[in-house]
Amino acid sequence: MSKRWGREGGGSSLSDLLPGISQQMGLPLPPGVVACWSRVVGDGMARHCRPVSFQEGVLELEVDGPSWLRMLDEVQEVLPKRLANEGLVIVAVKTRLVRGG
Repeated sequence: MSKRWGREGGGSSLSDLLPGISQQMGLPLPPGVVACWSRVVGDGMARHCRPVSFQEGVLELEVDGPSWLRMLDEVQEVLPKRLANEGLVIVAVKTRLVRGG
């Protein structure tokens, strides 16, 4: 393997690079976030809470009801670890209540 493409050069893993690349391309979410969302929060919550953007380490979520917003508050402590297991490092979660979800 050449040094240019190999790990000898101290390169980063793809999961470390994807959030920055997607942000530079103007994509609202890094690839794979939507696909792994139900694994991270569970199927029930995933139907009522969805990721909508990721900027500078802040994951923004839309929640379709006040009760789901309260439930999300209860799991916010474990979200960073669960998302890190999927390759997404977050520093904060921002939630937004939307009607008619």
